Amino acid sequence: FDLRIINGSLEFEHIIDPTIVINSASGDIALAPLNGTTLVIAWANDSNNGIFFKIVTTAGTVVLGPTKVDQLTDYRRERVSLAPINSTAFAIGWFNVTSADEMRETWSIAGTSLTGKTRTDAAVGTNFWDNALTSINSTAYAYCYIDAGESDPDTYMVNSHTNAIIGIEYTMDTLINQATNSSN
Repeated sequence: FDLRIINGSLEFEHIIDPTIVINSASGDIALAPLNGTTLVIAWANDSNNGIFFKIVTTAGTVVLGPTKVDQLTDYRRERVSLAPINSTAFAIGWFNVTSADEMRETWSIAGTSLTGKTRTDAAVGTNFWDNALTSINSTAYAYCYIDAGESDPDTYMVNSHTNAIIGIEYTMDTLINQATNSSN
């Protein structure tokens, strides 16, 4: 489905369902279901310079948030992605433009960081970033990001309880032109 923010409301395919106010210009937004009635929304926030998330119900009731994950400097270039771990936890991945780091963290729906901020690569370049997370099971998720420093997309399996890498880096394409296509 299409997802966008119009006048501060989250819009799904031209139907505002639910109305969830973010109150800022957002450079990127991510959405992940946690169960049949609750979802997490994350975004790069302009007015407060950070990556934030909210836990909301499908009826639009805010359960938690907004919660600040990291301080940022340029919301237009920040990227954020989410993966549900189970009905009470989720993983969030983002880029920090200031430090040129890809970052990840696992959170509870109560707003508690379960792992702390973790990075794998401290030199992902200065432009053309993107990232994607997807759940594997209740103990692992896959994390893929564009590594402009190496001109390739890197993929890792991550333990959702410790944020430790499982196995080795998988590089999909060593000839990616991130200036042309900066998406996963």
